[in-house]
Amino acid sequence: MLLEIDQCSSMIDAYLTTSVAYSMKAYHFSLGNLADLLHSANSRLNEKADQRNIQIRTELEPVWLFMDPVKMEEAFETILSNFIEYSQKDSTISVYSCYTTSHLTVRITGLPIARPSFKTARYASKRNGHYGIGTDLASEIIESHFGTISSTMKDKRYVLTIRFPVHTSEQKFDL
Repeated sequence: MLLEIDQCSSMIDAYLTTSVAYSMKAYHFSLGNLADLLHSANSRLNEKADQRNIQIRTELEPVWLFMDPVKMEEAFETILSNFIEYSQKDSTISVYSCYTTSHLTVRITGLPIARPSFKTARYASKRNGHYGIGTDLASEIIESHFGTISSTMKDKRYVLTIRFPVHTSEQKFDL
């Protein structure tokens, strides 16, 4: 009986993995404000951050980007959620954006418990009851928007830098 339950669980996990991965293939691009998107993802994670007494500080420029806002928000929510989970209790996570004429840079820093691996297999560190998009699909979303991701350790803080190319026409319009 236990073997059959494990087999059913494996089949459900495989189905959910395939389902989530397949749903990520269709993108619906529109012009959106990346700062608003990051604030929205951050607000949904406030309770999780509060449980670990982690402050999230943001310095976000209002920058418009042609993107799939739903998928991009899922990606940033996954990244921020991992920062909260793997940062030391009673610490601060900083989210900063900077816009130049050719690039948008989003930098997220935190004081890690241990150096996290940003790109891992979807279920390499599977937790019960967690069926979010995972860091590998978050990375895929960033890269599908022609973004790049790099990570470093600086002054004992983990720094994740995400860069997107920006076309000037995305910034020159009136609402």
